[in-house]
Amino acid sequence: MKNKVMEVFLKIIAVPAIVSLVLYIMYLLAPAEAPKIYGIMAAYAFTPAGHLVILGGPALGITFWQAVLSITFMDSVVSLFIILNFDLLRKAPFIGPRINSSVEKARNWLEKWKWLAPLEFAGIIIFVAIPFPGTGALIGTLIARLLGMSGMLSFAAVSIGGFLISIMFALPAYGIARIF
Repeated sequence: MKNKVMEVFLKIIAVPAIVSLVLYIMYLLAPAEAPKIYGIMAAYAFTPAGHLVILGGPALGITFWQAVLSITFMDSVVSLFIILNFDLLRKAPFIGPRINSSVEKARNWLEKWKWLAPLEFAGIIIFVAIPFPGTGALIGTLIARLLGMSGMLSFAAVSIGGFLISIMFALPAYGIARIF
């Protein structure tokens, strides 16, 4: 019982600990830009704007790569949290039975369409990289896990997709900023 409690505690604490460490390292590497980067990350996390916040990067004075990598990091963090806590979510009241039902439906669907299994990884990348509401790291990770992808593959696919969409939003933002 003690080990289970510790495991749950570590799963819940691991991601915030990683985020704190990365934010601290970011501050050590770029103390002048760190508050601006934190601002864009917070706007991404706590507003419905999503990847549109990257468009504000040039106005904030952060570099192309700072904008892209900070938002990609946020997508990766979301994915990691879902992956580490997927089993907990499946046991949670109210949402757990829905997730379990969806897992079963996904398994049945994959059983019918076995030939699509090799395309799962690329499909998750594309899904996360599509700039529409309802796509992104959270739903992409859930779908990957529902499809039975391993945690590592889910994380990699979502992180790559998050990187691609960040690039898609940053290219015009930083290209336009250079024109003016």
